[in-house]
Amino acid sequence: VENSEKMHSLPKQLNDLESFDADSIEKMVHNFMETNELGMGVVMPAFRLALSGSMKGPSVFDMMALMGKEKVVDRLAKGFAYFDEYKASLET
Repeated sequence: VENSEKMHSLPKQLNDLESFDADSIEKMVHNFMETNELGMGVVMPAFRLALSGSMKGPSVFDMMALMGKEKVVDRLAKGFAYFDEYKASLET
């Protein structure tokens, strides 16, 4: 994952959200992107792939709200770790 260190902090920030509805998630993610100077093209594809294993589907924020905080945080953490391992394997 491009900007791996920044992206790895995202599951914890999501876990710290009090309200885990689509609007709250979206606001937090947009704030995260702005703070870390990341664009939608970096964050959203990584989210979608880590959460659903697909690059197509419903709104990522709606999907996250329906899946629930625990599952989202777990899938993102595992997905980002897998992306890092895959990238490292390509570099060797």
